[in-house]
Amino acid sequence: MENEQGNPQRFMDFKNEYAFRSSPFSIGEIHSAWLRFTENEAEVRREYPWADRFVCGYPVPDFQRDLKWSVAQKTKLIQSIWLNIDIGSYMVTDGEMANGVMARYSDMVIDGQQRLSAIEDYFADRLAIPDTQGALRLFSEISQTDQRFFLRRIFSRVTVASHDVDYLKTLYNLMAFGGTAHEESERAV
Repeated sequence: MENEQGNPQRFMDFKNEYAFRSSPFSIGEIHSAWLRFTENEAEVRREYPWADRFVCGYPVPDFQRDLKWSVAQKTKLIQSIWLNIDIGSYMVTDGEMANGVMARYSDMVIDGQQRLSAIEDYFADRLAIPDTQGALRLFSEISQTDQRFFLRRIFSRVTVASHDVDYLKTLYNLMAFGGTAHEESERAV
């Protein structure tokens, strides 16, 4: 079967009217957004009057679950970043101004809230990570050389060009409920 252009019909070519852009973002760029939020929280909140929760300076939608990760899970993520292991990507909506503030659902985290929260906890000295000698170190306790090394690590950002809440909820559900949690007995030993 062929389409109107004479090409073979594709049956798995699902229509998606929204564009996705992937960019290699450094942890340093996330750190800058977090600093801006912590240093100017009232101003940032005025820019996003519809947002109740933020993570690393990004608004979190009301339909997302609360934070669930344990300290052990957060520690493993930060250790993965130190080891330069790919930690996937996080997804936000694109930014759009409306009446002098960010439009509803702009710059909003669709996927990656738990990982961004772990990074935020590390920046805010709420999470200590073992150094090479096993001593627990807060981010503020490590050398500036080590901080710069960490901030140069990559956590890619995917931006979706949509503010359609029904679509965003569908996207969130597809991404958040696609996997099956591993059992402890399935651990590689």
